[in-house]
Amino acid sequence: MAVKMGCKACLNYKNYYDREDIRAKEFESAIRQMMNGQTCDLYYENVGEDMLSSMLNVMSDHGKIIMCGATATYNNWGSKEGVRNMENIISKRIQLKGILYFDVPFG
Repeated sequence: MAVKMGCKACLNYKNYYDREDIRAKEFESAIRQMMNGQTCDLYYENVGEDMLSSMLNVMSDHGKIIMCGATATYNNWGSKEGVRNMENIISKRIQLKGILYFDVPFG
């Protein structure tokens, strides 16, 4: 689906995340390598916490993040570590858009 949407590159977060082990630093390194040192213009967010923190480090100025989930906190409400670098949203002027899965018809 990512290619149909015109994405240059795509990375499966599930290779770096499961409920027991979040390897956010490896995820961030993989993003940087995949992007050849460039920053990311658009990110589809579905995990939250550490994964979103990693992406905020590699987002472009005026980048866009589509948010459709927070699986890091599903069934783990005690965690709530949250995003540690929210200031990147302000300093990079990143736009966030929250959606629900049924808002956009994929077909």
